[in-house]
Amino acid sequence: MKKVFNWIPNTLTLANVSLGALAVSNLKNWQPEWVLLALGCCLIFDVFDGALARLLKVSGPLGKQLDSLADVVSFGFLPAAMAVQILEFSPNPSMQNLSFLAWLILPASALRLGRFNLDAEQSTHFKGLPTPANALFWAGIWWYLHPESGFEHQDFPLWAMGISLSLSVYLLNAPLWLFSLKSMRFTFFELRYRILFISLVLLVFLWGSVAWFWLILPAYAACSYLHFQSKKGA
Repeated sequence: MKKVFNWIPNTLTLANVSLGALAVSNLKNWQPEWVLLALGCCLIFDVFDGALARLLKVSGPLGKQLDSLADVVSFGFLPAAMAVQILEFSPNPSMQNLSFLAWLILPASALRLGRFNLDAEQSTHFKGLPTPANALFWAGIWWYLHPESGFEHQDFPLWAMGISLSLSVYLLNAPLWLFSLKSMRFTFFELRYRILFISLVLLVFLWGSVAWFWLILPAYAACSYLHFQSKKGA
């Protein structure tokens, strides 16, 4: 029976990598709704495979390695491909010069996941930008700019794209502690900077200009810094 239980969380992990690959395929076929649906399922499976493994008491090294391998595809390769397609959307030919930075998201994500596997401290908070958060960041920009998204088409300025790509690649492995949005105590002290960050993200989205999406990543880093500094002073 334990062998059967072992494969319940692993099946979710394998579904994660399969849907990540499917999302990349649909990305090439210009099917934005299916891409975002697949990414959403990947995020759900990524949360519940570990939770189920702990609940069933079948956590093990195989599941941990499978989880990271799946995340390289779903939260490494997919956002890199999204960033490259954003460059292809742009009427600015200079955007193509940033392709090398866009593809750097993939190896930076793989390195971040490898380090995560070796770091026991990252259970309730993160050192460096989590790959799912980075994938959501690029999915938001990609959806906003996609010609079939329903939004009035806007170009992503070269300067904003350069900043976003540089921050994304750097923050994935930056020596910065970042708070988690799923492991927290529901007190004002714990929530205040998370609420501030979510409010800033909503403000950026409601602003109506994709040029300011690059502010999301430094806002996450800044709010996390304030959060951990306040805990030191408490």
